[in-house]
Parts: sequence; structure tokens; C-alpha cells
Amino acid sequence: MQNNNPNNYLQEDEIELKEIFKFLINSKKLLIAITLVITILGAIYSFQKVPEYKSTALIEIGGYNTFSNEKGLIEPAKDLIQDLKINFIYKNSSLSNEKGLVDALVFRLIEKKLLQIEYISSSAEKNNNLLNEIVEYIVNRHSLLLEANKLRISNQIKADKFRISNQIESLNNELSITDLKINELNKVIVEDEDNLKLLASNPDLFLQRATQSPTLNQIIFSYNNQLIDLRANKINLSQEKDSLELELKLLESRDSESNDIFNLSQEKDTLEFDLKFPMNQNPTSTQLVGKILIDEVPTNKALPIFLSFIFGLFLSIIVIFINNSLKASKE
Repeated sequence: MQNNNPNNYLQEDEIELKEIFKFLINSKKLLIAITLVITILGAIYSFQKVPEYKSTALIEIGGYNTFSNEKGLIEPAKDLIQDLKINFIYKNSSLSNEKGLVDALVFRLIEKKLLQIEYISSSAEKNNNLLNEIVEYIVNRHSLLLEANKLRISNQIKADKFRISNQIESLNNELSITDLKINELNKVIVEDEDNLKLLASNPDLFLQRATQSPTLNQIIFSYNNQLIDLRANKINLSQEKDSLELELKLLESRDSESNDIFNLSQEKDTLEFDLKFPMNQNPTSTQLVGKILIDEVPTNKALPIFLSFIFGLFLSIIVIFINNSLKASKE
């Protein structure tokens, strides 16, 4: 009868483990040698690894005041980041071949108007040159966008002024025609009233005219109603004209104001200017906040050495077992 006692299996496992440990201890020289070599190689790699540098630049995206006194950005930050990725990652052949460039060059948006740029490489000089190039590109790009926006607003103002001027001229013509109609009606009314007085002096003619339709009194009444309508229309036209002239004056003042604003678009000391004039309504140009910071990326030298030791230990055990298997097969 076969004995299936679990204790027997445990005892067999303990015997096998003891034999394995005994076998490894007997091969300790090979074990130590392989582990030591791998650990030394890991240490050499860790200490000879080229240091990496992280450069950081913070850019403030410029803005300007709209006619409704709302603060608008020269360019939405998302559009700017997309453009930077296209031009400095995907179209830059010298960088696109670099492994992990998308991770090495990072754009972060802070509070909608601050753009943080980070770049990591093995050369501090390369980092500084690249970030300076990006900053210069953004400043030039926003300068052109600001000028284009100035031109757009200026053209819009000119178009509005031309439209309003044409409307005012049309109203002036309509007012002149209305004045002529009023004067003509006044003359006709005076003539008809004179005719009515003459008819009143001759009863026969007065009765004869009164039998005709419309009567002279009705005609005079109709003319007076037309006169009232024309005068009311003249008042409305005058009010519309005054409103348009006021709008035209506002546009002219805004045109002058916008020219002053956009002439200051390249102001270099915007932050200092804002401190001196807290109520400043002029636009802020896109600029680098502070300086480009370059720091060495800290590396954990102990971790590669520890991983090398673990790897060397497992590798030495595998080598020992393979070596033993080869010896056994030869025997």
C-alpha cells in the first residue's frame, strides 16, 4: 500500500532545498565571481552615465483690451502649444531623431496665460539654445499676430466709419427732401387759406365750392396732417442722424486709441510699467518671465547598482545550474 502522507512530501521538499543550497555553497566561487562582475559593471555604468540637464522657461502670453474692455490673449494657449509641437518636434529634423523627444520637450499651461516649457538633454548649452530659440519664435509670432490684429481692427473701424458716413449722408438728403416737402405744404396751405377767405367774402362762390368734394377745408386739414407726419419724420431722422454722428465720433476716438495701444505692443518692460501704472489699459507683450533655469537632473546611483547585484545573483545561479547539467550529461 502506497503511503500518501503529506509530511513525506514536506520532508522530500526540505531535502531538495538543502541539496540545492549545499550545491550553491559548493559553487560559491563561481556565484560570487559572476555576481561581483555584474555588480561592478552596473556601478561603472551608474558612475559613468552622462548627466542630464533640465531647462525651464516660463512665458507670459501677451494680451490686449477689446472695445468692450475685456482682456483677450494675442493667441489661445492651446493653439500656441499645437504650433510649437509642429515646428519644434515634428518638423525639426535634428530633434525628431532624438529618442523620446515628445517626453523630453514638454509644454504646460498655467492659468491660461502662462506657458511653461521644459526640455531635458545631456547638454546644458543645447537646452539653453533651444529654449531661447523657442522664446524668440513665440515673441516674433505674437508680434506679427498683434500687428495683424491691429490691421483687422483698423479695417473694421474704417468699414464702420464708411458705412455710418454713408448713412448720415443719406439721412441728410432725406432731411433736405423732407424740409422741401414741409415748405411746399406750408405754401399750399397758405394759398388755400387765402382762397378760403376770398370764397367766404362771396357767399355764392363759397356755397358752390362747399358742394364740391373734397371741400377746401378738408384739403387744408389733409395738408396739415401731412405736415404733422413730415415734421415727426424729420424729428426721427434728426435723432437717428445724431446717434450715428455720436457713433462715428466714438469710432474715431477708438481708432486713435487703438493706434496708441498697438504702438506699445513691443514694450519690453511691461511688468515694470504695470507696477508704475496699476490702471494701465495698454496691451502686454508676450515675454519671458525671469530667466531660463537650468538644473542637473538628480540620478539615483544606488538603484542601478542594486539592480545589477540582483541580476548578477540570478544569472550566476542559472549559470551554475546550466554548468552542472552539462557536466552531468558528459558523465
